[in-house]
Amino acid sequence: MNKYFKHIVTASAGILLVASPLAVSAADPIAKVGDTEITKETFYEEMKASAGESVLNELILKLAFEKYLGDTKQIKKDLEEQVKEEIEATGGEESFASLLAYQNLGTIETFKNALYIQNMATEAVKKSLDTSDESLKKFYDEEYAPNMEARHILVEDKKEAEAVIKRLNDGEDFAEVAKDVSIDPTAADGGTLPPFKEGDMVEPFEKAIKKSKNGEISKKPVETEYGFHVIETIHNGEKPAFEDVKDDLVDEMVQAKLQDTKVIQEFFNQILNEAGVEIFDEDLKHLMDLLVDDVDVKEASDAKEE
Repeated sequence: MNKYFKHIVTASAGILLVASPLAVSAADPIAKVGDTEITKETFYEEMKASAGESVLNELILKLAFEKYLGDTKQIKKDLEEQVKEEIEATGGEESFASLLAYQNLGTIETFKNALYIQNMATEAVKKSLDTSDESLKKFYDEEYAPNMEARHILVEDKKEAEAVIKRLNDGEDFAEVAKDVSIDPTAADGGTLPPFKEGDMVEPFEKAIKKSKNGEISKKPVETEYGFHVIETIHNGEKPAFEDVKDDLVDEMVQAKLQDTKVIQEFFNQILNEAGVEIFDEDLKHLMDLLVDDVDVKEASDAKEE
C-alpha cells in the first residue's frame, strides 16, 4: 500500500462536531478508589486532555465519509477480509496484536477503525470521479504512466560489474548473484526494487531501463553516483494499449487524485462542510481552524504498507 492517506488526513480542514457526554448525569461516578469517586466529568476531561483531538478527528472523518458514501456495508465486509489476511500473514491474532503494540498502533480494533476511514476515503474519491470512456482516455493520454520494475546488482567498480555480467551470461541465477556480491540493501531480496515511477531513480539508471526490453539484462555496466549497476529490466515503463489497461485506469485515477494535496484538500473540505458540523466543547473549538491530524490513522496506514 502506498502512503497517500497520511497526506489526506493532514490536508483536510477540520470542521468538526463533538456531542458532550456531560449533558446527562455528569456527576455520576463510573469508578471508585476507596472513598474517592471518579465521575463521568472527571473521566471525560482527562480523556479529552490526553487524546481528545485525535479521537475527535477520527470520529468526524468516520461520520463525514459515512454520510457522503451512504451505504458502507461492502467496505466493512472487505475490511474484515483485509484484516483477516493481515492476521494470517503475521501468524495469528496474538502475533498481529504484538506487532501493533510494538509499533505503538494500539489494538486490532484501533487498526480496523483506521483502515475503515482510509478505505472510505478511497471510495469517496472514486465516487467523485468521472469514469466515462472519454475521461479514462483523456487520463490515459495525458497522465497515465505505468510503473517501472527492475532488479539490480550494485558493485563498487566497473570490473566487478563486468564480472557479474559474465556470471549471468554463463547461466547463474540473478537473485543468487545479487545476494552474493551486491552492496545495495536490496541484495537480500535478490536485487528486486519496489515498483517506481519516472523521476524516482537517478537519470542514468532510468535511462538504461527505458532503453531495455522487458526481461533484458544489461550488456554493459550502468554507472551512477552510487557505483556500477547490472540491471534486469522487468518492466520498462512503456504504455500498454488503452484497451489492455482500461479496467485498471479508475484505480490509477484515484491514486493520482489522492497524491494531489491541493485537490484532495479541497475535496475533503467539501465533504466536511456538507456534513454540517460544529464544535460545542469550548476546549476543542480551536480545531475549527486547524488541519485534521489523525495520528492513529496515519500510523495504521504506514503499518499496512510495511
